[in-house]
Amino acid sequence: MRTARFMVALIFTLVILAACVAAGREPTAVPVPATPVPPTIEIPTATPTVEVPTPTVEPTLTYTDTEAGFALDYPAAWAILPVSPEAKAGSFIYSTTLMSWPPDEAGVGGSIPDGQTKVDVTLIKSNVTSLGAAVAERKTLMGSGEGNNCAG
Repeated sequence: MRTARFMVALIFTLVILAACVAAGREPTAVPVPATPVPPTIEIPTATPTVEVPTPTVEPTLTYTDTEAGFALDYPAAWAILPVSPEAKAGSFIYSTTLMSWPPDEAGVGGSIPDGQTKVDVTLIKSNVTSLGAAVAERKTLMGSGEGNNCAG
């Protein structure tokens, strides 16, 4: 057992001495082999050509509704089915129709022909002076059941 203690003490002392000797020396550089740099290969890329079509501005006409007090532009090639001033004056609600096809060329069953457009501008007469008031009035009428009847 005494020999084992002696051996442990001897090994410990040698380790301490080795550490002291290594601490006093300057580190030496170890040469590292250079890694070859792969050659740069340029891959030609094509620059995409994007052609942006110039928008065509079609001639327009202006529809004016003097009863309601507004005007809107629409394509000159479109047809309009206006409401007569007398019908507007005598109605609570009326609609003006704008469409991209001649009125006599209705689609199947009188529907909108394929690829065509129809816009109905519907006006409801009221004494309100703001959008918020118009919405509130319409909600009130819808809640009472009176707003479901469009007949004047």
